[in-house]
Amino acid sequence: MNFFNQFFNNNSSNNNNHNINNTKYYDILGIPPTASQSEIKKAYHKQVKIKHPDKGGSVKEFQELQSAYETLSDPLKRKFYDQYGEEALKDNIQNGYSFENSNNNFYDIFNKKRTIIKKTKSIFKSISVNIREIYSGVQKHVEIKLNRLCIKCKGNGDNDPNLNTTCLNCNGLGFITIIQGRIEIKRNCTNCNGMGYIIKNKCSECDGKRITNQIKEFILNIEKGMPSGKQFVFEKESDEFPGFEPGDIIIEVNIEKNDNDFMRCGADLIYKMDINFKECICGFNKVIKHINGKKIRIKSKEGELINPNEKKIIRGLGLPFYKNDEKYGNLIINFNVIYPIDELNDNQKNLIIKLFPNLIQDVSNIENIKKYTTIENNNNNI
Repeated sequence: MNFFNQFFNNNSSNNNNHNINNTKYYDILGIPPTASQSEIKKAYHKQVKIKHPDKGGSVKEFQELQSAYETLSDPLKRKFYDQYGEEALKDNIQNGYSFENSNNNFYDIFNKKRTIIKKTKSIFKSISVNIREIYSGVQKHVEIKLNRLCIKCKGNGDNDPNLNTTCLNCNGLGFITIIQGRIEIKRNCTNCNGMGYIIKNKCSECDGKRITNQIKEFILNIEKGMPSGKQFVFEKESDEFPGFEPGDIIIEVNIEKNDNDFMRCGADLIYKMDINFKECICGFNKVIKHINGKKIRIKSKEGELINPNEKKIIRGLGLPFYKNDEKYGNLIINFNVIYPIDELNDNQKNLIIKLFPNLIQDVSNIENIKKYTTIENNNNNI
């Protein structure tokens, strides 16, 4: 069956794979269809030692081995074979169609040339949101200045929107090819000065530039608990230019980790609470304002001592989980003890020793360490 008859008679290659023989070459090499390139090469060399005519193998089997290896070792031929089978592959080669590679895409097997899609550069933009916005979710409006084809001249640059301004000398390429012997030389087209188009009566709207500047607004729906670095992609919304397909707009949302009082750690919130020395040993009773707007009372238990950097966990008062806003992380209170003075005199130290007799040995050790360190490190302030 001719390849083109097979191709046009099938609505979809996927629906007809059961009628296509696309495993024979793999069977000849003794490998599965999922084999890597290195496995194909290794299997080929192994079979050559057995099927080569000089080793006693038949010429027919060796030719089949060569055909199998030539096809499967070429990524494009292998892809074509896997999709359409051996018969279609042979028809395609006999009709002279190319398997040349361009970004791992087939050349157009009907027109004998590849289809090149020219795109403008994608635009990347980063914005920031704060923890409070992540807690409740928010809608962000982002404005971006973009190039758009001139509406008046339809992107041809002339006051007559239906006029073809493409340079006929270079066919809009901006250059011409000169062949000198076996060498091809590309030079800028002198007819259009390398622009690819010629405008005699410039469009009054774009002044012949074929594009105008516009401000476009993009709306981002920031979901509750969304992680930092989330990207929103707006396909084919980038700059426009004649003969080009627009690229994409990519907007990345980064979340500020600190919000004065609160700091984010995954779905948990960390709140730094300052307490003085009296509150540290005698207890405290404080009210803080949560990022949800509600007031929360935080107090220590009777007789409880709070150590510097000690943490207390209040479950369920953190950020909502992403894609599951019925579940929340924790609120972690991180205590920062503020001491009233920088140094203690002897009377104050003696008073503390009486109040906390178990600290006598520790204080003595600290004094010895300070003396020792001061002697050994005369240039340091201890």
